[in-house]
Amino acid sequence: MRLSQVARKLNVGRTTIVDFLSQKGFDVDASPNSKINMEQFNMLSNESVAPAMVKEAAPGITIGSYHHDN
Repeated sequence: MRLSQVARKLNVGRTTIVDFLSQKGFDVDASPNSKINMEQFNMLSNESVAPAMVKEAAPGITIGSYHHDN
């Protein structure tokens, strides 16, 4: 997969992905067209589970006032 596709899918920035993979010992170019392999994608998706769950739950969260139906 290309880096830009992964960033959109996981809802994280490209630089975040590049930094994470660099910390794990991978050499990844920051270009949006750079490719990452499935091992790298799986590592990223395992680390991005919490943000993805928050994104899915966000529409059901009410901040501030609460609307009561009468």
